[in-house]
Amino acid sequence: MKRTGVALLLFALLAAGCARPSASPSTLRIAVRNEPASFDPLLAQTPYDNDLAALAFDLLVTNDAQGHPTPDLAAEVPTLANGGISADGRTVTYHLRRNVRWQDGAPFTSADVAFSFHAVMNPRNPVAERRGYDDVTSVATPDAFTVVFHLKEPFAPFVETVFGENDAPLRIVPAHLLARYPDLVHRSFDAAPIGTGPYRLVKYVRGDEAEYAANDDYFLGKPRIARIVVRFVPDDTTRATELRTGEADFADYVSFATMHALADVPNLRVLAPSAPIVYELAMNAARKPLDDVRVRRALAQAIDRAAIARTTTYGFGTVATADAYPHSPAYDPALRAQPYDPAAAKRGLGALRRPLELLAVAGNPTSSSIAVQVQAMLAAVGVRVNVRAVSPMLFGAPEAMGGLLASGTFDLAVMPYVGGQDPDNSARFACAAIPPEGQNMERLCDPRIDAAERVQLRSADPRARIAALRTIERLLIEDVPGVFLFYGAPGDAFVKRLHGVAPNGTTQTWNAYRWTLD
Repeated sequence: MKRTGVALLLFALLAAGCARPSASPSTLRIAVRNEPASFDPLLAQTPYDNDLAALAFDLLVTNDAQGHPTPDLAAEVPTLANGGISADGRTVTYHLRRNVRWQDGAPFTSADVAFSFHAVMNPRNPVAERRGYDDVTSVATPDAFTVVFHLKEPFAPFVETVFGENDAPLRIVPAHLLARYPDLVHRSFDAAPIGTGPYRLVKYVRGDEAEYAANDDYFLGKPRIARIVVRFVPDDTTRATELRTGEADFADYVSFATMHALADVPNLRVLAPSAPIVYELAMNAARKPLDDVRVRRALAQAIDRAAIARTTTYGFGTVATADAYPHSPAYDPALRAQPYDPAAAKRGLGALRRPLELLAVAGNPTSSSIAVQVQAMLAAVGVRVNVRAVSPMLFGAPEAMGGLLASGTFDLAVMPYVGGQDPDNSARFACAAIPPEGQNMERLCDPRIDAAERVQLRSADPRARIAALRTIERLLIEDVPGVFLFYGAPGDAFVKRLHGVAPNGTTQTWNAYRWTLD
């Protein structure tokens, strides 16, 4: 599990849609919650950005619907067994596919991978995170179809982190179009990108829609849907209405309430993907009185996680223990979170005099539901909470862009925590991950967690790694950087005549070239 900064931007602003052309088997109409700030996949900041980026760009390694690594631009997934990962874990070699071309006809080569890596590491490019990439000492390209990464030290999640299907993937961009620039910021490429992916962006109307045409020469096969029209409709209610009336065919990241409302509509299907997402009531452990673990534990005792999961997710979510979701190897079913005990909470919070501010994302029903319930539960034990609803950007943007979480300007926050397929959570809870260096928004620093993180990051022994990850889970329950409320992912809603949708837990559109419409 990795990057929460991106995950925090899961939420969207309010907007409305308008009538669109009727259904066609050659055109898929998608209503997304958020318009990307850039169509350059290295500048992606949200899961919405990533899903659109996946239409036009590719990774080295992606994941299938079961979360298993599968080759994308790489010809095979590097492993110890096939020699792609060296015995000491310090060298990772990728052999690339030979039949790939950029959408302008130029050949895809190892030079594109090397350029993309250096673009990620360029401090002038505002990429979401460089963790994993900064473990690389050098990148070699011995030939046009081989890339060799040399690492400072072993990094266990490398393949699923560096140009892989992590929580918000960074995708390969073309060196022949971008290498002449000092950075990627404010380039024409932002709105007119050229990728290797199954679809090419052919039209973009800011604030309204983006249109994609099938790339008939896509290396994995010609896409089965000729045209995709993506409209930016942040309001869940509007998107649900458009699905009901036939103005939209697909809506991503719909809220639990919307999934519940659409579940019985005859011509629609609701899909709640198995994704590494946990909702948390985060606490700022660097801010008094939350710097006292006894206060954090007492606050946790005041929160009825089961009630919040039940009323917020409509049965689509399950009560959480810590940050590792149930399908993760880091998940330990023997662990138990702080029990709900309002009487003990009231005793422990007797000295808490000042009101606490709780950040929530404006316009998001899940965030709002949680905030209101937490406010009432803490009021019941004598703690006054002021809910502050803010825009998604103000909530989760990097500190340099004024983000409240990243700058530490909060007491409590309703925070979705999106992990990758690999269970690594060092970017979330290591001491060195406190912003601006990482995504430890709670500002928790426990040397015991740091020691366990070092083991899980460097160990070549899967058993030792899992043991270290489970130690971290136990310490998170003990340290209480927040209350982990429930596991559950915003889902997809789409017409039943759309076939092939199979989210891999990170990217909804990873296999869009296989989708079909009746």
